[in-house]
Amino acid sequence: MNFDFKNDLENEVVILTASITRRKRVSDPRIRMTWEDIKKLVGEHYTPPVGYDLGSCTTSHRRVDNDIESRCQAEYIITLIKKPSKEKTESPGPAKRKAEPKRKAEPKRKAEPKRKARSKPSVKKEG
Repeated sequence: MNFDFKNDLENEVVILTASITRRKRVSDPRIRMTWEDIKKLVGEHYTPPVGYDLGSCTTSHRRVDNDIESRCQAEYIITLIKKPSKEKTESPGPAKRKAEPKRKAEPKRKAEPKRKARSKPSVKKEG
């Protein structure tokens, strides 16, 4: 079985071409592979380009079968998903102030006795 991976970063896809040789005799083993089988092999043999993750396959209905000549080769188109960039696009906010050193706690003082409130002088109105 042969695999050929082609990255198309303009369209953000990977084109996988899987091909096998046709069996010539009935005694030769028959090989049939669906997308589920191909998906396992993609995980083992392919690493996406930097900044991308693998998405879903848009042609997952295709099968590879060495018994039929037209099915000995199949193309699978797998989408690539851009990873979010870690760079900030906004300007940084105001500079943060440095934390002031903590003051030591002062010893507790005894409560002072309460003072009497002063009374206001009375003003008499003439009239």
